Amino acid sequence: MSVASLDQLKFNLLAVIVVMLAVLFLGVAASFELNETVSILDYGAAVAMVIAASGVTVFLFTRSHYAHSRIEEHLEDWNGASDKRGNSLEETDKE
Repeated sequence: MSVASLDQLKFNLLAVIVVMLAVLFLGVAASFELNETVSILDYGAAVAMVIAASGVTVFLFTRSHYAHSRIEEHLEDWNGASDKRGNSLEETDKE
């Protein structure tokens, strides 16, 4: 696994932290014992909210990563683009 930029490193680190927190919570929830003060509804709601938040986070990370890669593709196209005469855009700007 290689990292091309600081933004990609931050993205990967944040994704690892989110997954780690979700796994830690679900590990504690799996070993939790119900008693009279906590109802099964409260327990189920807490687990459902963590799973839903994890799903939304993965969706947003995927969407953000896709948008970032599309922007990089457009920048690469722009840097290597040429006008109709075959001149690069940098040469055209000098004229």
